[in-house]
Amino acid sequence: MIALSRLFSTSMLLTALRVGAAGVGFLTQIVLARLLNADELGIFYFVSSVAMIAPLVLCHGYPSLLTRFVSRYTERGKPEYVSAFLRLTQKEGIKWGVLGALVLATVGWFAPGIEDRFRAAFLFGSLTIIPMCLYRIYGGIAGAYRMFVGSYLPSLVVLPTVFSGVLFTVYLAGGSASLTMVSALQFASWACVAAVSLYIVREIYRGPAEPVYDRRVQRRWAREAWPVVVVAIFTSMLTDLAVILATPFMTLPDVAAFGLCLKVAFLVGFFVQVSHQVLLPDMGDAVARRESGSIGVKILGASLAPLALTVGGFLLSVFFGEYMLGLFGDEFRGAKYTLAILMFAQFVRAVAGPGPLLLTVKGAQGTNAMICAVSALVLIAGNAIMAPRWGAEGAALALLLTTVFWLVATAFALYRMDGVRADLASFLVRRTSVSPAE
Repeated sequence: MIALSRLFSTSMLLTALRVGAAGVGFLTQIVLARLLNADELGIFYFVSSVAMIAPLVLCHGYPSLLTRFVSRYTERGKPEYVSAFLRLTQKEGIKWGVLGALVLATVGWFAPGIEDRFRAAFLFGSLTIIPMCLYRIYGGIAGAYRMFVGSYLPSLVVLPTVFSGVLFTVYLAGGSASLTMVSALQFASWACVAAVSLYIVREIYRGPAEPVYDRRVQRRWAREAWPVVVVAIFTSMLTDLAVILATPFMTLPDVAAFGLCLKVAFLVGFFVQVSHQVLLPDMGDAVARRESGSIGVKILGASLAPLALTVGGFLLSVFFGEYMLGLFGDEFRGAKYTLAILMFAQFVRAVAGPGPLLLTVKGAQGTNAMICAVSALVLIAGNAIMAPRWGAEGAALALLLTTVFWLVATAFALYRMDGVRADLASFLVRRTSVSPAE
């Protein structure tokens, strides 16, 4: 009961921290929509989404395994393996992050078919990958050691302080901002986030002991890490993947409307993501100790608040979506149904629980990756069919369909593995069914 209370308090603290950042983020999107035209906003969302997903690939998936292996090797009394994995994660992430950013920057600058006014945005968007890789690594280390506030503090406080602070100053002063200026500001903001993240873990990032590198174990790490790349994209970056995959099938104004609605919906959806990620270390410990019975209580305790928030967000978008979107500009009022669909997708994620993360903790990376890969094909097909016909609403429907398919397939795989269910509905039904006996 004490552990549950502590987990609930941590989740609520992060939720409270996110509430403040969510308010700033909402205002920031309003300012962006007013400073940039629809074409520029669409390009900015696309470039930003590429910069968000690229670090997952370039870091080889190692940051997503930090919680699992830190818990495992700490529990087994092998601190030398903890240090080895921490240092390998940093070495590979930094090396490939720099190389990948430079390659993408070169391609974006010299590739034919890109308008000259967009080239600088691609350049700064590509370079932003470097500090984002650093944040994924050091933020992941903080999370693995249960430094949850330190894990999210840079992105929740430092990023909006720098990025939003400058944009607000420009807007309130009556100035103008170009796409190049906004992209450069984003790069500078993430550089600050990376620096703060490194400072937070400065005493633990090298590990608790001298590392011991076992080639057999390292091959196992690499073999298990790559499937996690696909899984991490769906669990953490599904909104960015949706923008990237929808862009080829829509006009830039439609991309801007779809991306804007995603940003607004994600202000609510982030609560779901944070609540699930806070559970990772405890789920890792429970699996390592084979205490599967304690997982359900933790999932239930961390899911009630996100469920209430997603229900509220959906109802708010249904009844007041047009007025909310009107704050960004009259041209976005027509996207009210897009916003409602995307809010409902966040509700689905809250009800489904942390099933994809639990599959990763249990070591079922292959199964998890296969489900996510098929889900990506569903998303591509959905966009190809619906986005050209219905624009932003079609892209939103494709994302909702993909979300349902992904989470249902994950729940089925998890149940087939060992009979465990992570969806909130199962815990509520189970609790109701046993209450008379109590």
